Amino acid sequence: MRSIVKKSFMALTGIGLLGFLIAHLSGNLLIYAGPEKFNHYAEFLEANPLLVPAEIGLLVLFFYHIYLAITLTRENEAARPIPYQQRKTNGESTFASRTMIYTGTIILAFVIVHVYMFKFGAKKNNGQMVLWELVVENFKNPLVVAWYVIAMITLGFHLSHGTSSVLQSLGIIKSDWRGGSRTIGAIIGWAIAIGFALMPIYVIVVKPTGAPAFATSASSASALPAAAVPNEAGQPK
Repeated sequence: MRSIVKKSFMALTGIGLLGFLIAHLSGNLLIYAGPEKFNHYAEFLEANPLLVPAEIGLLVLFFYHIYLAITLTRENEAARPIPYQQRKTNGESTFASRTMIYTGTIILAFVIVHVYMFKFGAKKNNGQMVLWELVVENFKNPLVVAWYVIAMITLGFHLSHGTSSVLQSLGIIKSDWRGGSRTIGAIIGWAIAIGFALMPIYVIVVKPTGAPAFATSASSASALPAAAVPNEAGQPK
């Protein structure tokens, strides 16, 4: 497959992943609305018969995007006669563009941890959705918040260059308007990254409370994971 074709597929998979992030961020904003609305939204998603096909499609996009990124990086390195650090970029290179493979690796690690924590975490208790409680409990941990924010900063750099590249690769913006594409990419990329990063910051600073989304006996509560056990104030402990 020619590099130009690979770059086009890279751009298309990037658009798909960008669309997912926008949709995911939009739904996650319900965390500010409290447990009832957030948990209801989570239940709605889980009851949707299209969820599993959508998740499979997202995985295909994600891993194909990674495959193309690795392949194109190797091809670029093989075709480069002079080490990258010694080349004069004349303003064509940015920190975000030079670190795409590294930021992508960090994002991959974040996704694995994120899915483990919230997709397969203790998000239900006695059949009732308690995802809001699980999210809030995890975001009360300063280490989790620090990791999340660092990952979102990484995402901001990755998306800013990635979005700019998509606009040029698909011919949406002419190559001679590079500065404009970078500006648009930075606005979109950092808006998404900041939107996600503000959630754990909000939780650890504001410490939101809400009525418990479930009731449990003392005996059954003692057997639950810490993120799903309510304390006397009605919050997970």
